[in-house]
Amino acid sequence: CIYCSTKSFWNQQYRLKSNSRLIEEIRYYKEKYNASDFDFEHDSLTANKSRFVSLCQEITDANLDITWSCSSRPDYLDHKLVDLMKKAGCRSIYFGFESGSLKIQKIIKKNIDIKSVQHIIPYIIENGIYITCSFIIGFPFENDEDLAATFDLISWLVGVKANAIQVHLLGMLLGTE
Repeated sequence: CIYCSTKSFWNQQYRLKSNSRLIEEIRYYKEKYNASDFDFEHDSLTANKSRFVSLCQEITDANLDITWSCSSRPDYLDHKLVDLMKKAGCRSIYFGFESGSLKIQKIIKKNIDIKSVQHIIPYIIENGIYITCSFIIGFPFENDEDLAATFDLISWLVGVKANAIQVHLLGMLLGTE
């Protein structure tokens, strides 16, 4: 996304721990510190669907009895994946919607098709998974119509009982597009 400093900070590179390494670390922290709640700190843990499905299955198969949270794009999820996440212990998902305007979505290179994901949000909530929905306002190319689309989406999220809504003012960061 054009507003994010992550890609310039990390020089558009990243590395992931293997699923077996993650399971090993979870077991370590459970045994050593009696930890049972984990946060997977990744911009979009669900980006590689096959890898993520495998992780959920490995957590379930290992009977780790943990809860965890993650970040995802809402358009990466479907009912089957949400069911798998819930079974594996997912308790919370953070969604960076950023805008309800399709025009803004395109300009900021987020490209979430808002209409295509409105079926998954209520399903996640019905399954008892806490969701946080984040928005950014104040893009220099944003107009009243774009803001109205964002606030319409926020209103819809409130109506379906989204757990938390965050609205942030855009801060220009050095190195971002």
